[in-house]
Amino acid sequence: MQLFNVLLKSPTSGPHAVIRTDPASVFKTLVKDELLARQRITIELGRPKNVNKNPVAEKAIQELEDEILRSNPSTPVLTPLTLSLVTARLNTRIRNRGSSAR
Repeated sequence: MQLFNVLLKSPTSGPHAVIRTDPASVFKTLVKDELLARQRITIELGRPKNVNKNPVAEKAIQELEDEILRSNPSTPVLTPLTLSLVTARLNTRIRNRGSSAR
């Protein structure tokens, strides 16, 4: 219910948001949700027979895991500060297109 309260208060202008999810039945019901459509939010389901349903997100998670291991391989504990620093480092990294995520 709180999600719907937040959605009702959010602005209806700006870019259209697309959220890619796995093809679980709970997400299938949200594909044609009227409230989400009014808030300019679209749910896009991944392919059911494709193991790699969201390759962009899975690649980002893999990069984050690799960077966490590189930052301090001897410490198994991940603090909020370390996660913040690693995330900032990833976001400022120059990609093959010549720009960073920011």
